Amino acid sequence: MVFASGCGQDFLHGRIVAVFALASLLSAPLALAQYTTEPKAGADARRLEKPPLFEPAKLKVEIEKELTELRGSAEKDVAPAPAEITAEESESARQARSMLVHVLSAQLETLDRISRDERVRTAAEKAEREWTGFPQPPPYSYLLADDIHEQVATRRAAVDLLQSSRSAMQVETARFRARAEDADEKVRLAAEALERRAGGPDTHAPAARWRLEAARDRSKLANVLQATANLASRELDMRLAIAQAELRLSEQQLGALAGNMRLSKADLEGAKSRLDAARAQWAKDLQLAVTEAAKRARERERAAAELDSLRAAVAGRTASPEQRPLVLAEARFRAADAWSNSLTQQVRILTVLTTVYYERILEAWQWRYSALSEGHAGSREWARNQLDELVEYLKAWDSRSKTQQNEVHSAIQEQDKRILSGTDPVVLAYERDALDALRQLDQALERQQAILARRLARLQDWRADFAVVSKGRSLAELGGELYARAASLVRKIWDYELLTIEDKVEVGGQTLTTSRGVTVGKSIGALLLFLIALRLMIFLFVRLERLMVRRFGMNEQKAKMIRRWVNVFAIIVVLMITLNLARIPLTVFAFAGGALAIGVGFGMQTLIKNLIAGVIVLLERHVRVGDVIEVEGVTGTVTAVDVRSSTIRAFDGVESMIPNSSLLEQRVTNWTLTNAHVRRVVKIGVAYGSPARTVAQILEGCAMRHELVLRDPPPRVIFEDFGDNALVFALYFWINLSPSINSLQVMSDLRFMMDQEMREADIVFAFPQRDIHIDTTRPIKVELASPSASSAAEGVSRARPGRF
Repeated sequence: MVFASGCGQDFLHGRIVAVFALASLLSAPLALAQYTTEPKAGADARRLEKPPLFEPAKLKVEIEKELTELRGSAEKDVAPAPAEITAEESESARQARSMLVHVLSAQLETLDRISRDERVRTAAEKAEREWTGFPQPPPYSYLLADDIHEQVATRRAAVDLLQSSRSAMQVETARFRARAEDADEKVRLAAEALERRAGGPDTHAPAARWRLEAARDRSKLANVLQATANLASRELDMRLAIAQAELRLSEQQLGALAGNMRLSKADLEGAKSRLDAARAQWAKDLQLAVTEAAKRARERERAAAELDSLRAAVAGRTASPEQRPLVLAEARFRAADAWSNSLTQQVRILTVLTTVYYERILEAWQWRYSALSEGHAGSREWARNQLDELVEYLKAWDSRSKTQQNEVHSAIQEQDKRILSGTDPVVLAYERDALDALRQLDQALERQQAILARRLARLQDWRADFAVVSKGRSLAELGGELYARAASLVRKIWDYELLTIEDKVEVGGQTLTTSRGVTVGKSIGALLLFLIALRLMIFLFVRLERLMVRRFGMNEQKAKMIRRWVNVFAIIVVLMITLNLARIPLTVFAFAGGALAIGVGFGMQTLIKNLIAGVIVLLERHVRVGDVIEVEGVTGTVTAVDVRSSTIRAFDGVESMIPNSSLLEQRVTNWTLTNAHVRRVVKIGVAYGSPARTVAQILEGCAMRHELVLRDPPPRVIFEDFGDNALVFALYFWINLSPSINSLQVMSDLRFMMDQEMREADIVFAFPQRDIHIDTTRPIKVELASPSASSAAEGVSRARPGRF
């Protein structure tokens, strides 16, 4: 097609800009002057505005005739303007005639383009109607589909641009129409002013006549401009019809390709050949850019050296030196620096295109080939995921490029301001050179963005091709594809990186800092491994506890304590091993610490304190399971020493949890630290007059007969005191403390035995006695008193009892 091949998007954009430039003539002030000839084209202008039938050939003849008349009248002598007309009005008349000639000439050019576009539109619509299919039979090449996708994207962009331009031109046409109506109204007002002055001798009539002619010229030019805008709108309509016809043809061709494509090895080689050709061109441009960059770098070094020497010379002078050499040196350095930076950036862009971009796109073609040729659901899903990653990478690249281009645009604006404010021609030459460098970098960035935009669009088309291939598959293939997608999603979640930790590794005597990622998979794997190891460890330790109790005869409580403490240390060891196997560095906890670690540390300080205290208690063995101790007012048998606390069962069966730290910080009495022998005492009192030796023999005999009283050391009876009411005897005896022996019960048994023996020996247990003695050496005084006095005396008597 002529439009598709000869009129690219850049050419179309240029045409639209030209049309708007023509339309912008109306935005200039319409300072019109009087023509020396009678204007005859007012009706013709209105005829151009609303022609009954659009006939380009006839309209062209009328415009050429009007141009001939205008040019002929310009060659004749112009009558002098009245005295009241200023020089500015005369000059504006000359400018108006010139403007009218240019506008009519632009109309002729627009009519020529409309005629050519009419033929192109006819051919495009005919091609759309008559297209029946591709000459080659299916299956078609994916390279052909890529080319048509490119055409569709280009033509759709052209249609969008033309539609937006057409909307803008309609707004401008309405403005032209309003201005033309305003100009016509001013003509009527000028005619009325001339009629008022034509009735009598008036010296101002020539000036009024002159201004009437000027108003008619204004109306004529406004209507011609309105007609020009109508022609521009018609041209845009024509081009829009051409672009839409070509877009429909490309979409029709693309629809014919759907479901009838195959990516062969030849297509893959053809794609590689295209990439190689593009890479060769980039490499050629890269070589030129490298050579030019080296030359500009040397120029920058020379300019920097010259600038430094001039600055040093200026700094060493006391008198005011001439500033122009320094200004020139600075301008030269800015130009050299701009070119050096520009070419360095261009070298970087071309290097990335020839290496990274080339390799990634070539890999993408391999992914596409494996997905479309093998036909496996897993390979398609894998290729789709790889393409998604590539799309994200290219989008990030494009975003960085746009940011850099915005910076370049800002630099260009600053450079434009510097040029507008400059006066020295040599300095301006350097500034323009620097501006050229910035514009060249801007063009390079635009080319890069165009490449990325086209590639991103093609990758989206590739994804659509995968979806088309997936249609029409069997149920088993669809199930396989769903399974592949699910597996891909699980794999993404499994490989999702929660955080990255820097770890130090020593290699060859040198400490290297590496980064390790903690992923969801590592975390779940470490957790599962830890739980399995913990479960196995608990099973083994329970068996070990039973073995210690049954085979080695160890106390059950002591075996449980050993198992619990071994569990704690085993959990720590298993945790370390699990983290090492999962390649999760311990620094992850330091990283995750921060404020959380501080808070947890404060919350766990008591737990850690008791844990360490428990370890110390176990190592010192001053308090062991089975010992009878007294701590914090609690006396009983130690039944367990756990991680946080120890359990003490009192003799009344109540169990108390004592923090392990209390066993170190508080006073602890261990009744069975070195042995389990404990001395107890039972005291009795017998009445005065009882045989003391007999009492001692009875007490000793009771102790010797009790089976829980130890014979070594033997029990002893001590005659302690002559008490107030009794003779006090104390029986001291030893027993072996154990959880099965209750010293209180032993002492109770001995008291029962003593009571029975004392009764049989007619020995009486003493009880408290009081003797009352009355003083009879003086008579008792008896007095009679009144009731009140008696009450007072009774009160005194109660307060201070007398002696009897």
